[in-house]
Amino acid sequence: MAATGVGVAGATLNAAFVRVPTAPYAPHSPRFVYGTSVSALTQTASDNTTLITSSSGSFSAALSGLSENTTYYYKALLDVWDADAGKYVTVEGTVRQFTTASASGGSGGNPEAYAASWLINYEIPATDVSLTNVQKAFHSTVNETYGATRAFIYNPSSSRRRIVTHTFSYDSRTLRNYSLLFDYDKQCALWVAYAANNDCWVNNHVGRHNNAFTNDPAVPSNYQPGSVSGYTRGHQVASNDRQTTDPQNQQTFYYSNMTPQASALNSGKWNSLESKVQNLADRTTGRDTLYVVTGPIFDSGYNTVSGVPIPTRYYKCLMKCTFNASGEMTAAKGAAFLFLHEPRSGEEYEQSATIDDIEAITGFDLFANVPADKQSAAEATNTSFW
Repeated sequence: MAATGVGVAGATLNAAFVRVPTAPYAPHSPRFVYGTSVSALTQTASDNTTLITSSSGSFSAALSGLSENTTYYYKALLDVWDADAGKYVTVEGTVRQFTTASASGGSGGNPEAYAASWLINYEIPATDVSLTNVQKAFHSTVNETYGATRAFIYNPSSSRRRIVTHTFSYDSRTLRNYSLLFDYDKQCALWVAYAANNDCWVNNHVGRHNNAFTNDPAVPSNYQPGSVSGYTRGHQVASNDRQTTDPQNQQTFYYSNMTPQASALNSGKWNSLESKVQNLADRTTGRDTLYVVTGPIFDSGYNTVSGVPIPTRYYKCLMKCTFNASGEMTAAKGAAFLFLHEPRSGEEYEQSATIDDIEAITGFDLFANVPADKQSAAEATNTSFW
């Protein structure tokens, strides 16, 4: 049977069996061996079942910690009773293969093959998305307004929210642009996440497409306010964060990427932070990748203007990760930035915070897919990146 749920770092192996009716003893120890070469299936993955009592059925094993964009080979093993030999012997299934997804996308012809991986990328906060069909990696798609790719839609448990991954095409590949969690009641994205590496998301200095403001095709238009009187249309993923292609940049002008932001913050402290992050992204190359999550905060008593909620604070969190030649993460460093939106007299714009602090405020588990041993220290300590 084919492997299912293939992502960047995981997959599920599957096998089927038929028990010989006359066998006096039940087969047992269903398992798999796998590796990156047909001649070296050196790793073992076991099914939870140790004894098979049914006449036929299937078994499976979930793999994790795999390398991205790598072909793996596997076969199923099962111990069965050999009456002639008077003992258990091991029978082997056919060698099969699968290829893990690339963290930065795959071939432009079949984005569905790695769409599931976009929810387990390192920048994505923990989600409660349920995909009952393991071979269906998303719930629906729509054509992007800008470019010839599609946006992938995932439905979390709340019917008042949806997760969207926007994509663009570059160098014959479909790449993820950014992902967001849109909240219908707050009429904005509660987090927007993206990855940056100047070898993959190349800064080609395509410029700012100020005439590109429009509704996000993946979000109902009646929840996208566009402009709010007295406030600017504040980008969460900045235009200068996405400079690889024109469509990639134009997609940052979707209203789902906007919040009503006071001009003093948007053109001041927030703009300064964005510039520093962009400079850091441009310097991130090779086996380093910068992951960024940005969002608004609505503290108790937040105001509304013409029915549109106005954030009370904003956050931006960074996680810079290093990988070895086989794709294993070897180090992670984190930093968090928290700003009052419209501080009263005597209050400072910037507030001290770690990623752990932002998680406590928002309730989101940020960078949830970063290995725990790297994640914990990075989220508790602020790294000085500049």
